[in-house]
Amino acid sequence: MKKLNKIKNYSLKAAKIGKKKNVKGFTLVELIVVIAIIGVLATILVPTLFGKVKDSKIAAANDSAAKLAEQAAIVAAELEANGTTASFASGTKYKAEEGEGEGGTATPFEDALVAALPDLEDGHWAVEFGANGEVVAAVFGKDKYVGMYPNKATDAQSAALANAAAAEALLATAKGGTSGS
Repeated sequence: MKKLNKIKNYSLKAAKIGKKKNVKGFTLVELIVVIAIIGVLATILVPTLFGKVKDSKIAAANDSAAKLAEQAAIVAAELEANGTTASFASGTKYKAEEGEGEGGTATPFEDALVAALPDLEDGHWAVEFGANGEVVAAVFGKDKYVGMYPNKATDAQSAALANAAAAEALLATAKGGTSGS
């Protein structure tokens, strides 16, 4: 009988030795599949993300142009109320000039507008007044993005604002014309 128990014990030990140990972790194939999935998602999402960033910068420029138009109307009303000899007749255009500032050629309107909106110093802009002294169009550009008022700038027009002359040319587009892009 003793021999029988020994054999039985040896067979149990052999069964335990043959069992697989529980190893925790990922296999190489699983890691490669996950990396491939991440690569595909990145290929799809990165260009979309850059497009959204560009769209948000154009939207911010459009908002800046609307603020410019609003502030231009306020400054024009204040100047007229104070008796400053600024003319805001139909078709009067104001724009940022190169070299504007100390000793520059800025009008009282442009000085007051830049004082009210300090961001104008860093960008290119233009404002056009209508027959009743209202702002009919405004263009503002900064860091290669353009915004227009009352019409919104599009992606195709965002690169068209290289300098103050281009800002004035885009006024017709801002009013609803077709030129300037």
